[in-house]
Amino acid sequence: MKRPPLHLLIRRGFAGPVRLWVRAAERVRWNPDGGVCRVGYPSPPELALFMLLSLLLATLLLSSYPYPPQSLLRLILLVVLGGTVGSLIFVLIQMNRDEVLSRIDRTEPGRVTWNLRFVMNLLTFGALPLLTLLSSEFPELRKFLFAWAEPILKMLAKQ
Repeated sequence: MKRPPLHLLIRRGFAGPVRLWVRAAERVRWNPDGGVCRVGYPSPPELALFMLLSLLLATLLLSSYPYPPQSLLRLILLVVLGGTVGSLIFVLIQMNRDEVLSRIDRTEPGRVTWNLRFVMNLLTFGALPLLTLLSSEFPELRKFLFAWAEPILKMLAKQ
């Protein structure tokens, strides 16, 4: 007799509405054509990375802009940066608390789990843009943060 697939054995271990939920989650997890939702659209991590890189580049460009309306442009960038970073952190927290994703990761649904992946995402999409903005506003902070790169740049400039 042929043994049933593992996902069917897992589903049999649950009853009631949880069993239906597990069946729906299996369709997402076991679907060999998982890229169907992605056709023509970038994935959320790619969008978040694009937003992060574009904000970092905008901050660098603005710090090199020497013309008079610079304060207005900085204010606009600050509002856009704050809104973007805030929305990214909100989405990260909601994804961490999501029931489907929590069950797939085997964490407690509805609660924020402070695992390494979540903390790294918070640092990447929250702390890095804010640190970039602060370093563009305060040259002393920029010198402190990039002191490790100065010898490399001097070595490359000599050649």
